[in-house]
Order: sequence, then structure tokens, then C-alpha cells
Amino acid sequence: PKGAYYVFPKILGFDLPAVDFAKLLVDEAKVVTIPGTSMGPSGEGHLRMSFAAPSDYINKAFDRIDNFAKDHHLI
Repeated sequence: PKGAYYVFPKILGFDLPAVDFAKLLVDEAKVVTIPGTSMGPSGEGHLRMSFAAPSDYINKAFDRIDNFAKDHHLI
């Protein structure tokens, strides 16, 4: 069936609003996410990530996020 899967991870290690963190991921990791606040105020501190893309795109995005986390000493 046509549809999409999403994850809603919590942002850890940064003291930034979700919208600012999402912008940081675009600027530094070249990965687009949606701030959790787009789903309402309780989404603050979270990101919305879609899995409605080819698996090679998703894998590349997670590699970029992994490198971003390493660059910021999160892992």
C-alpha cells in the first residue's frame, strides 16, 4: 500500500529549540527533518523524520547524521 513511515526522535545533547536544531541539520549535515513542534507544542525537543524515500537515500541521510553527531561529540 502507498503510505509513509515516520520516526519522532528526541533531540539530546543540544540546548536548542527543535526548529533551530532542524536548521542546523540542514546547514551542517544536509539532511532535512521537520521540527517536532509542527505536530503541536508537545513536539518541542523532537524531530519528525520520514522514511518515504528509497533506502539508499535514507542510509545516506543517517550516515550524515552520524557524522554530524561525531563532529559535535555526541557519540
